[in-house]
Amino acid sequence: MQHVFETAELITSLAQYSETRQLGQAEVDQPEDDASKVALAYEHTFDDISSMLFLHIQAAADYYTMNHTLMKQVPPVYVDIILDPFVLNALPRSLLPTVAYIIILAAGSWFLSKRVNKWIQFISVADVKSEKKES
Repeated sequence: MQHVFETAELITSLAQYSETRQLGQAEVDQPEDDASKVALAYEHTFDDISSMLFLHIQAAADYYTMNHTLMKQVPPVYVDIILDPFVLNALPRSLLPTVAYIIILAAGSWFLSKRVNKWIQFISVADVKSEKKES
């Protein structure tokens, strides 16, 4: 919302949308309103109004059950909305710390495994040399 209020074009669009919604509701509440208000309410086309919306969600339950009561009285469909900007259109910004942690952990593990491998090789070579000296 802060970005909306900082951008003049978005504020104007939001105000126009709000005004259109209020005038549309006033028409429903008082159908005897004069024609000028009704004409003003429908001044914008559907494309204009839909482009001013922040978010429009249509959701429906996608299941079938043998329970006839449940099929006649479908419970509401709950939707989680997560508005998180993407980085490079591939990764949500909130996952950046997790990805960075995994990359650091993988790189650290790789270097640690190289050191452990060299240490094990050193021990095994030392054991082989000590066995050769004894025999």
